[in-house]
Amino acid sequence: MKLVTFAHRKNLRSYFEGALSISPLTMGVIPFGIIFGAIAYDLGISMTATVAMSAIVFAGSAQFVALGMLAVGSGPLLVIVTSIIVNLRHLIYSAWLAPHLSTLPPRWRALLSFGLTDEVFAIMSRHYNNDKTSNSHWFFLGASSVLWFCWTLSSLIGHAMGSGFPALNEMGLEIAMPLTFGSMVVVMIKDRATLLATFIACISAYLGRDLPHQLGLMLATILGIASGYLASRYQTSSGESP
Repeated sequence: MKLVTFAHRKNLRSYFEGALSISPLTMGVIPFGIIFGAIAYDLGISMTATVAMSAIVFAGSAQFVALGMLAVGSGPLLVIVTSIIVNLRHLIYSAWLAPHLSTLPPRWRALLSFGLTDEVFAIMSRHYNNDKTSNSHWFFLGASSVLWFCWTLSSLIGHAMGSGFPALNEMGLEIAMPLTFGSMVVVMIKDRATLLATFIACISAYLGRDLPHQLGLMLATILGIASGYLASRYQTSSGESP
């Protein structure tokens, strides 16, 4: 019984550590969710459908793209295919995390894959880079569940406020998201390989900003990872610290 209690406390501690680690990033997610809810209200989408989309899809960029396509009358199949294309970067996230999650049972991998977002990946990559692997799945669950709750609740709030503040989506709250990601990336730059990867990704994203279906984001992700990997290999072969 004591062993069970100790394990339970350890799991809870890891869960709350993950929840705490993601908390600063929610400051960028909440305004984004409010804008999503307000736009959904303006498009005549019901509160139930809006909240359900956030709770089930749980992918901000894909949801905004879906709203825009629904507004112009796009068919369901086209909306689904486009949303998948927008989220292709999650394949790269999954490939990076797979070795760390391979020993988990299928039910855990399925649960954590649902909670994998850009913010959660940033938190978990830093977590694993610091060699913190004990009870990491509970840490992962804590981070993703807090982000899911904030995103879903903020979508509800945005829709509810939409009736009272019709111009809510024009208040400039969307700046919170890029500022959050920018500060997150700066903290993670610790060597020249990471700096090069960040630089290449930023330039690629800027040059590919007009590509359809946000393919520029996918291209920037691939080029950034490739350049960082090659730079890391070069540092290792030349005897430098990677």
